[in-house]
Amino acid sequence: MRRHGIVAYRAAALAALVLLAGAAGSVHAAPGVDAWVERTFRVTGSWDGDTVRASAVQLREPYDDARRVQVTARAGEVDERRRTFAVGPLPARWSSDTKFERVSVAALRDGRTVRVAGELRDGVLQARSIRAAEEGSADAVQVTAMATSVALQNDGAIELVVGGVPVRTQRAGYNAVDSLTRRQDSRRPASLGTSTLFGRPITVGGEVQLATRDRRNFALDPTGDDVIDLEAEFQAEALYELSDTTFAFASGKALYEADIVRAGGRRAPEFGLERDQTWVFFDRLFGSGFGLQVGRQNFKEAREWWWDDDLDAARLYYDRSGFHAELAIAKELAPVRRGEGIDPEQEGVKRVLAHAGWLWAPRQKLEAYFLHADDSSRRGGVGSTVSRSRRDASDATLTWAGVRAIGSRNFDSVGTIAYWADAARVSGREDRISYSSVDDVSTVTRVRAGQVRGSAFDVGVTWESRLPASPSVTVGLARGSGGESDGVDRSFRQTGLQNNKWRYGGVNRFRYYGEVLRPELSNLQVTTVSAGVPLLRNSSLEVGWHRYRQSVAADSMRDLRIDLAPTGQSRDLGRAIDVVLGFRDSRTVDVEMTVGMFEAGSAYGSAQGRRAWLYLLESTWNF
Repeated sequence: MRRHGIVAYRAAALAALVLLAGAAGSVHAAPGVDAWVERTFRVTGSWDGDTVRASAVQLREPYDDARRVQVTARAGEVDERRRTFAVGPLPARWSSDTKFERVSVAALRDGRTVRVAGELRDGVLQARSIRAAEEGSADAVQVTAMATSVALQNDGAIELVVGGVPVRTQRAGYNAVDSLTRRQDSRRPASLGTSTLFGRPITVGGEVQLATRDRRNFALDPTGDDVIDLEAEFQAEALYELSDTTFAFASGKALYEADIVRAGGRRAPEFGLERDQTWVFFDRLFGSGFGLQVGRQNFKEAREWWWDDDLDAARLYYDRSGFHAELAIAKELAPVRRGEGIDPEQEGVKRVLAHAGWLWAPRQKLEAYFLHADDSSRRGGVGSTVSRSRRDASDATLTWAGVRAIGSRNFDSVGTIAYWADAARVSGREDRISYSSVDDVSTVTRVRAGQVRGSAFDVGVTWESRLPASPSVTVGLARGSGGESDGVDRSFRQTGLQNNKWRYGGVNRFRYYGEVLRPELSNLQVTTVSAGVPLLRNSSLEVGWHRYRQSVAADSMRDLRIDLAPTGQSRDLGRAIDVVLGFRDSRTVDVEMTVGMFEAGSAYGSAQGRRAWLYLLESTWNF
């Protein structure tokens, strides 16, 4: 058991040394600047009067016309006689052929934020269309065009000209994490509270979340086990720019949880304070494409199939044009919630995480993932005792490795086709621990040790059509292995850091394996068909159907929200329908309403046909 861990840590240490050696050797090496020339980018940042200071640079599909430029910024300096105006960093001109969409010349005079698309001729943007856009800060600008020149600076930054606009990006690559402070399920307004501290900028923001859940018949028992509860969360954060390449971030949470209705009697309300992300980030080490982040930080990836969680860690980044890589070592160092200990399932777990992504074409990415987790908590043998609150049902040394292909492509005639394909394997050793409890004391009654070998895949495609109302359709299939053979547990299990949330054609991320079950992909096959339609300007409706089957018939599942265990006599777990309605037309307020229904299959024996329901209302105010 220990050998796997020793080998993994030696491999991680060697990889770190190689990366650092590469950094030292590449101080004066150009980080692939040729890969930027004559490629089309979408640049988002702020205009300081001379240069766009880019916060994100995204590779985009090239326009048919190399002179085409699209700019989103506030309008100014309007001359109606000459039909000219300024849009952020560019002078622009309209004509009788220009199409105005939800905007007028009066709006240009008022300095409204507009999106202007056209051709750049002799330094002037000849507008084909002018349309209203979401209001942002006064200096906010977004430019989409071809990069015509690129230069590497001594500090590792890259300066380029995109659509005639000078741009400076602080990152060495255009496939990097676009923002270390970005959270998957929330937005921040364009103009946060920014001031200075000791002459350096500091940005303060946060959010307030309210969620009401109504869960009915999750035990598939006609006597009822209904629960209606309320959760409230206040989060505040601050980002301090110590230098052009050094950043400090701190965040904290206050939470309140209370039952409104609970079968058998309501629990007492709970209030807690939690530490959140708190880290320091050093960018462009030695003027190279390397960065280092130390502290409690968020590990996230688009589909949250591998991870989306906060960990105490040290993480090394590398960016070179369209290539991005990360290597991290993590271990929980302190409790998350004040007054409580470290979660027993996380205590003593040492992790090595690695991720590499290659943006081989616009919106087309190949990725590789690796995770080694070694739980050294070791709860003791049969007869040992532990507090009921400190029970840990598993001590394991496991290694995951996998790959992903993900992307989308626009087709003028049919719309946009998006796809994903994940594949992974897990191997190692796990001790499963059983307890008996009397009052607050639990005694170990059994320790079952065994080898683990499992695999999983998740594939799917979304078609965003050009039909009236722009509907989208998604089809997906996911399967995690199960069963046992030759004394080896063949059940795949996810990393424990996953959240299994993504979005298809709509605006909201949701649990793509079902909102009622929220299953872990272990001894499970999920077939999904979903349809969605956009609403208003930035809202959507999504309806999804799921079918669940065990890979191997068994009388237990690793992680399902349904409280009743299956019989092990049938693989058919059941079916589910989810309806997700999301409103994001406000810049600072998000509202999501979800209705989910699960109908039990023959795997639940006499409970077949019974239904569990979920009604969820979530709102978030970002500030």
